[in-house]
Formats: sequence, C-alpha cells, structure tokens
Amino acid sequence: EQSGTKDQASGQLAVLNADKLLDRALKEKGYKGTSMGERMVSAGRLFTKRDAVWAAHKLRNRLAHEEGVTLSSKVTRQALASFKYALKDLGAL
Repeated sequence: EQSGTKDQASGQLAVLNADKLLDRALKEKGYKGTSMGERMVSAGRLFTKRDAVWAAHKLRNRLAHEEGVTLSSKVTRQALASFKYALKDLGAL
C-alpha cells in the first residue's frame, strides 16, 4: 500500500529529526558529553519522562543503524511525544 509506505517514511524522518532537535537543544543548554547519550545522562533528572525519552532515542538509533525497521503509527506518535516533553523540559519549546 502506497500511503502506508509514505507514512512509514515520514514517521521515521520525524523521529530522526526530533532526535536531532533534542541533541541541538542539549548542546545549546551546555550539557556536556561526546555523544547525545552522554549529554542526555548529563541532563538526566531534568527530564520528567526520562524512560520515555531514552526509549525514543533508542528507537532513533535503531532507525539509523538497522535495516528494515518499521514503526507503527502508535510507536511513532509515542516517540515524538517523548521528544516534545524533553524539549519542553529543556525550555526549548
């Protein structure tokens, strides 16, 4: 189905971009670390939904490094919501 494939691709792109946005916000707020994971650890307690943010970041890593990862629209929405909460926690939204 064509639209399903398109939705899948746009969902994956949205997750990848949201992760980039969060990393940029972490850097701008001065959180230290050589990787985004290290910066997330530095920000640690700041995140009200820490487990959800980590899950979203791990999902991004799977998308970036594994072949053929497919996301349900529910998983995509959850990940994007988690990134949104994290960006709000940082004062970036």
